[in-house]
Amino acid sequence: MSFLVERDKMPSYARKQQLNNFLVYHVFNRSNAKRAIFHSGTYRYFIKLLVDYSRNFQAKVYHLVITPHHYHLLLEIAEPQSSSKLMAGLNRASTHYYHKTYLSSGFLWQNIQDRFFRL
Repeated sequence: MSFLVERDKMPSYARKQQLNNFLVYHVFNRSNAKRAIFHSGTYRYFIKLLVDYSRNFQAKVYHLVITPHHYHLLLEIAEPQSSSKLMAGLNRASTHYYHKTYLSSGFLWQNIQDRFFRL
């Protein structure tokens, strides 16, 4: 019984690793109503934003797929706690650019929650 008490006090290995080590995530997001939002200019600008945000948050981008209505990223993030801030900033900046460029408004991304899968 004392073993179980001691074990409950210790954080799990996965939690310690998540908070202390670099992790690789598969991140994706899709446009609202599957609308095509990536065009020649928006592709380039999104990649520029991704480079800027990955530098600011010390993230490495291993793989990137952009289709007309969604994207996939394979990221290694130095501080996993900042992953939501990285993606929120990237999505917010790309939304601002899109609305300014195409004189639109409303939700650009389908889901306001980040979609992360730890690998």
